[in-house]
Amino acid sequence: MIDQYQQLTLLNKSVLQRVVFKPPFKAKEEMIGESCFIYSIRGNSTVYGDTERQYLHSREGVLMKCGRFINQWHANDDGGLNEAVVMHLYPDVLKLIYDGSTPDFLIKQNDLPAKAIQVLKYNEALENYILGLRFYFDNPQLADDNLLKLKLKELVLLLYKSGNQMFRDLLGSLFDERKSSFREIINNHIFEPISVEDLAYLTHLSLSTFKRKFRASFQNSPAKFIRTKRLEKASDLLKYSDKRIADISYECGFSDPKVFTKSFKMNFGVSPSTFRKSH
Repeated sequence: MIDQYQQLTLLNKSVLQRVVFKPPFKAKEEMIGESCFIYSIRGNSTVYGDTERQYLHSREGVLMKCGRFINQWHANDDGGLNEAVVMHLYPDVLKLIYDGSTPDFLIKQNDLPAKAIQVLKYNEALENYILGLRFYFDNPQLADDNLLKLKLKELVLLLYKSGNQMFRDLLGSLFDERKSSFREIINNHIFEPISVEDLAYLTHLSLSTFKRKFRASFQNSPAKFIRTKRLEKASDLLKYSDKRIADISYECGFSDPKVFTKSFKMNFGVSPSTFRKSH
């Protein structure tokens, strides 16, 4: 649930946003011809792309190139609110803030494919910059176009100077949308605790079309196929590892160990602990 939302605009586009919200909260982002940087002032989340997953913690940032993403914000131990600042980058906005030219560090320097998601660890200069934006969110009349151009230019430079080479490679390919195959997306997320609806979203399909294509590709329904694969992996981990049963359930994509135990017993006829003892 959104508790507070503020934004600053340039070229009639929302380029900077501040959001205070109550987790757990799932945000789905479809970015066509734009990229996005999210800085978590408070709160942890898991970010899913078509074939990738990254964990974002408090006082860290995540950069995403154009495409579809799911950002699952997790509940806090104290039940408190989360706060995040979001920067949206568009080609025409970058052209404006750099007076029609593109700096070298925003141009791809090699032919290697860049990841679609990169996390930026805590950086004092970046955090001070982000916290300083609160003043302009609270006083938007002071954030005219000239000031916003300077602030965005400063932020882009901070991202470049703060990131590693992989992060810089992503900065150079922000608007190159990567196309992943249907099977790639499924296989990369089959053990993630995301729903069939989420998988359909990441494949750019409606739920009904996704289910038809899934059955044609895997000769089974999504729910049955995914459950079978997760239980097969769980049985192998029970046999060949000494990991805790709760940890195995999470590793195999079950969000609740009780649900895992019930599903495992229905499939194998015994509980996970009994199965482990007999193997």
